[in-house]
Amino acid sequence: MKSWEKALRYKWQSRSSHVFLLYLNVADDVLNGRGGCIEQLNEHLVSGTVAGKARFIAFFNRGTGIKFLNHKMEKDFFEFLVMLHPEKNQMTGEYVVLEQFRRNRFNPAYALQLFGEMLEITYASRKTGNGEAVKSCPEEQDELKIPFFAAILDYIETLAPSDSATNQEIDRNALVTFLVWAKNKKISEAGNIVILVGESLGLIAPQLRSETNGIAPLKLYFPDLAAREKTIAFHVKSYPPHKESIDTKQLAYLSAGMSRNAIGNMIKEAGLRKAPLAAETVFRMKKKFIEEQSGGLLEIMQPLWGVEAIGGLKVHKEYIFEVVQAIKRGDFLAVPMGILLLGAPGTGKTAFAEAIAHEAGLPFVKLKNIREMWVGKSERNLDFALELIAAQAPVVVFVDEIDQEYQSRSTMIDNTGVNNRMQARLFQFMSDTNLRGRVLWLAASNMPNLLDPALLREGRFDERIPFFPPSSEERGEILPAILEKMKIQAALQKFPFNWSIDGSFFQEFGWFSHRHYDSSRGLIECDPDVHERGTEESDEVGLTGAQIETIVRKAYTLASNEGAVLGAEHLRRAFQDFIPGQDFLRYGTMTELALSYCNSERFIPEGKWKKLAKQLRKHNSQPQSTRIV
Repeated sequence: MKSWEKALRYKWQSRSSHVFLLYLNVADDVLNGRGGCIEQLNEHLVSGTVAGKARFIAFFNRGTGIKFLNHKMEKDFFEFLVMLHPEKNQMTGEYVVLEQFRRNRFNPAYALQLFGEMLEITYASRKTGNGEAVKSCPEEQDELKIPFFAAILDYIETLAPSDSATNQEIDRNALVTFLVWAKNKKISEAGNIVILVGESLGLIAPQLRSETNGIAPLKLYFPDLAAREKTIAFHVKSYPPHKESIDTKQLAYLSAGMSRNAIGNMIKEAGLRKAPLAAETVFRMKKKFIEEQSGGLLEIMQPLWGVEAIGGLKVHKEYIFEVVQAIKRGDFLAVPMGILLLGAPGTGKTAFAEAIAHEAGLPFVKLKNIREMWVGKSERNLDFALELIAAQAPVVVFVDEIDQEYQSRSTMIDNTGVNNRMQARLFQFMSDTNLRGRVLWLAASNMPNLLDPALLREGRFDERIPFFPPSSEERGEILPAILEKMKIQAALQKFPFNWSIDGSFFQEFGWFSHRHYDSSRGLIECDPDVHERGTEESDEVGLTGAQIETIVRKAYTLASNEGAVLGAEHLRRAFQDFIPGQDFLRYGTMTELALSYCNSERFIPEGKWKKLAKQLRKHNSQPQSTRIV
């Protein structure tokens, strides 16, 4: 039995709650463990919970109005209504109560009024043997084990949205009605039950989310590995897998984060086409599902390379292997909660994040912009995104340019409180120690001074690692790493990619791939006749890995247009043609900020960076200059 089912049963049996709010994965199918079948949620509420034992089970949403489990139950309900209200319309001869029902069954106010009346009704004493119901509780109430009336209200966010308390009258009335039901002792003593169903807590009136108001919120999680295995086992009975399909255990593992419904549809489609279900197909379907369910907030990726695509950064690569080995051996205490990557653009932060996921063999998820123009939608997306992340664990989550999204809350204008609520929700999730080693947060920032201080504390980002403009030697190492990366990309497209470059040219490229800064002329090219090779001048500005990759791609285009293999001469010509962007002048400030916020000495190279770090600590100030370092 699922945890939410147990909680519902125990709370109802103990009379601690009789109003329940089911949320999150409510659109998914449910596996009935006793019946061994797949059901929709409303079907399962009838077959697998105490609500299904009620004499009358009524459903309501704005689209279908008041409905009952079947035609016979509706007919019996009408007879019961007539027994309670036998008045007839003198003109039509019809029962007034039935005329009101037919006229108002789609009216929310009427539905709530009717349900409220029915929820206070209980069975008559069993000693009478008549099975009828009255409006008073019998002496034998404690003996009753089943409810008389169960009300199931779908899409509760359309009846009591998040701003109900200050919104139009119909929303305020609905909100108050639900709160009154939750506190109503007659409903509790009658043993009746109310189940509210909504997708996201962020879309529902906050008063309905609190158990102190008598309403018990119950989260329906996305299926875990065991649940996915059972779901797959159920569907392959009717749709046997193709002999070349991946095995069911691998399918269960790869489908982490998907709903039962999505997994079932994937198996059915493959079965009908009699096509093999390959790992690539599962990833494509999973990517589509998760990105749609998160409202585009999550992007699922498969990093194609590890540390081989990183040039230089020796200490950083050693650290990658330390984290990866801790994850693989299950030593979660040795895995950081999160790693904040600091430094100027193009210095290897994204490549570092992708390499960790690739080397560990974990899913790689990018968390994108969480704010949308409609209040409530952003909160819904964030709720789903975080649950989908947890469902995929172990997973690596990457947030690029995090300083643009999560700036200090004191600097933001937030009249609705949405930003503060979302950031608080995210920060709470990030610091959940139960997820250590299962959800590894990586984030990149150019300007950590803009971040909310709550993000910078240990327990969210345990490590704050600086990335520096590469040295001449490192630039020589970056070039072959980029070539290998492009070769992998080309192979995926089944397109040949070759180069003919002597190994000695790599270090030569590393030396000449820089500019000099002149206060009157800006960035200028190096004059090799006056700049001795192997030395580094104070005004020297080395190109970043991203800029070198741009040059390599320009060189490849030159070679391709000539029908030639990429060579050293193409790289020289591409370098001469390349003009760095003006923001390049701000990279010095970003590097100083990375040093200022770094919390691990091992990542600061000896030499000028160590010296600069000591100076920054001594003055205890944040740099404001744009001088080149």
